[in-house]
This record gives sequence, C-alpha cells and structure tokens, in this order.
Amino acid sequence: MKKRFIILLLVFLPSTSFTQSIDDFFDEEGFELLGILAHPTNSYLSGDIITSNSYRIELQINYYGGYFTLLELTRVGNFFTEIEAKDDNDPLWIPPFLAVELMKDLAMDMVDYDSETASNFENYIGKTISEMNGTELACLILTVAWFNF
Repeated sequence: MKKRFIILLLVFLPSTSFTQSIDDFFDEEGFELLGILAHPTNSYLSGDIITSNSYRIELQINYYGGYFTLLELTRVGNFFTEIEAKDDNDPLWIPPFLAVELMKDLAMDMVDYDSETASNFENYIGKTISEMNGTELACLILTVAWFNF
C-alpha cells in the first residue's frame, strides 16, 4: 500500500520542467517572434515575463525608442489560444497584430510551417487560417513555433 501511494504521489506532483521549457522558448525565440508579429515596423529589443502560470502568461515586449507592448497570453495545454494587448504605445498607433492579419502568407512563413499542427489548431478553434484575425494567427504561429522548439 505504501509503495502504491508513493507512485500515485509522484504521478500527481506538479512538474516544473514545462514551465522552464516555456521560459527557455520565450528567451530564445518567443519574445522576438511576438514582437515582430505585434509590430513588424518597430525594432524589437527585448522581452520580459511579468507573471506566468500553467494557463496564462503576462509579458512585455520592448522596442527601441522606449516603445512597448504589454500582452496577456492564454494557453490550453500546449496551444496558445488567446492574446490580449493590455497596453501598447506604438508610435504609429497601429493595433498589435493587425499587420499579421493583412499579410497572412508572409506571417505563416515566419515559422517552420507544420500543416498537421496548423490543422489541429484550426480544428481546435473552429476556423480556417483564411478566417482568422491577427491575434488568432499570432496564436497559431506561436503554437507552431512552440511545437517546433
């Protein structure tokens, strides 16, 4: 009985390895990818995770010139499902991710496109790529990049 309890306890203990991997992903490519997707005309500088848990990440993308975009990402499992711009001081007053919506093919070429992951994502949110808005496309691109990380 004691052995079974220990095994069950190990199975249900929360794992921190996924959180570390997501931090590594953002440090190595996620911040820059989000920065380019949010505002391709601004020069990406850096990114910072403000808060993070298993389903929500609040982060800030910094651009040269003191510009920034504060984002909240929602995650279900390994899928990024929602991005909300909480604050943004883009000098051109262009809403974050608008350019992604206008240049879908170019945006999809930014990552090593995996049609199976994209298809699963389309099925998950119930829209095809051609029907997605800018933030939904950014979620798809971020998810594909995360899967390929």
